[in-house]
Amino acid sequence: MGASPDVWLCRNSLPEIAYEATLPIEILDAEGHAHLHAGIDLPLFDSGRLHAQLGSARSGRDELLAEYNEAVLDAVRDVAREAATLQGIARETEAHAATAAASRKLAANAEARMARGLADRAAVLQAREAVLRQRDVDLQLTDARLQTQVALVKALGGGYHTNVPALTQSDTK
Repeated sequence: MGASPDVWLCRNSLPEIAYEATLPIEILDAEGHAHLHAGIDLPLFDSGRLHAQLGSARSGRDELLAEYNEAVLDAVRDVAREAATLQGIARETEAHAATAAASRKLAANAEARMARGLADRAAVLQAREAVLRQRDVDLQLTDARLQTQVALVKALGGGYHTNVPALTQSDTK
């Protein structure tokens, strides 16, 4: 009953110590007696196939677990890489802030010297050019920070929010 033809089945009657899956019911025989036969199907010589199926299922499970573990490790690696990059950009931004402030002071000093007649226009233009170069570096760092934050959000699978300072009017000049 439901067994494949390649499975050996033991079918005998219960009194002969055998097992059958069929339940042949003979209600009345020629003499008017009721007969009932019950039995159980037991597959013989089938453990090899069952062990092979179990082994196949276990290897499939192990393969899926290995793929899952690899995906988790890749995600953790991505998060760690992006977080480290973000920390590096933060350190660069802090260091750059001091350089940018020094350039602005140098430009203000050059303009004050030119107003007193102690410097020519070329010195002022060079100082302003240095301020603009520092501003360009600041914008590049801001761009790198924002791109890294987006990559971090992707690595975390979305839903990550950071406090990003809004650009002020002086940032856009």
